[in-house]
Amino acid sequence: MNCPYNADNGVAQFNPLGKVPVLVTEEGECWFDSPIIAEYIELMNVAPAMLPRDPLESLRVRKIEALADGIMDAGLVSGA
Repeated sequence: MNCPYNADNGVAQFNPLGKVPVLVTEEGECWFDSPIIAEYIELMNVAPAMLPRDPLESLRVRKIEALADGIMDAGLVSGA
């Protein structure tokens, strides 16, 4: 496995941002960014479902995801 922090790791051929994670499908389609990858998996109906089928419950899960993303971003910005 290539080191994701190595500038020559080849990730840029799949993600123009040069970051991981990247999902490359069997069809060669590239998906990047964790929320997009999770949504792709959910839309492909992979069992078990990651999100509740109830729309409000699904939004509550996405709200927790947004909070976690914000906490991670704050940690990166503050250097914590």
